[in-house]
Amino acid sequence: MNDNYYLAFDIGNTQTSVGIFKGMKLLKSWRFDTVKGRKTNEYISLIDGFIKQINVSSKKIKAFIISNVVPETGKEVRKFSQKYLNIIPIEAGNKINLDIKIVIDNPEELGADRIANAVGGFKEYKGPVIIVDYGTATTYDCVSEKGEYLGGIILPGIKISAEVLYLKTAKLPKVEIIKPLNIIGKNTVDGINSGLYYGTIFQTEGIIRALKKELKFKENSKVIATGGLSGFLSKDVKSIDIVDPFLTLKGLRLILEKNIDK
Repeated sequence: MNDNYYLAFDIGNTQTSVGIFKGMKLLKSWRFDTVKGRKTNEYISLIDGFIKQINVSSKKIKAFIISNVVPETGKEVRKFSQKYLNIIPIEAGNKINLDIKIVIDNPEELGADRIANAVGGFKEYKGPVIIVDYGTATTYDCVSEKGEYLGGIILPGIKISAEVLYLKTAKLPKVEIIKPLNIIGKNTVDGINSGLYYGTIFQTEGIIRALKKELKFKENSKVIATGGLSGFLSKDVKSIDIVDPFLTLKGLRLILEKNIDK
């Protein structure tokens, strides 16, 4: 049994997710805001505080994998890895060993987080699978029964949509996104919340239905929701089969397993 400790970073546009694994088991995860100017010592302070919560020494961490869609953070994270962990990190992407085959026009354009989602979704739940990631952007990724990454969809996330409404209009207020009691809003704030929430719900239902039809996915296909807002948004989406908020981190751990020096 593998009792080694491993660290995974999923660096997103808005938040960074951190996971500490013992073998293949996710022991604990944390989230913090992604800051482009964050320095090496700040990463050390953050991560040291996290892993001390579960009584793990940095010396016990044997490998580190990164999914990063914010290039400006890469240099400092690599320096953090070498200074704090004394290891060279593995960076997720289409150039390393994966358990899926990427069959799109330009594989180098596919984000590392979406690769991790595809690997995690296929290995954890088998194909065919559609992964919906409710993050800064909402993404849909499709993997066939044979483990082929077939492509997907990218659109603005619910928080971006709320921010744009506030910034690009003269009178619409900034809202805290909540599930409205009714679809019909009786005031401006309720109307915005209804549009954001139910617009996302109905959008998801329609896109999943269209994807299954176009890809000819059979009844055994699964739809997995992940991302920071997956628990909040997926409750009213009937076509979502499983909510796995840690899918990206799990996918990174699976990619690490294929690329680590045993």
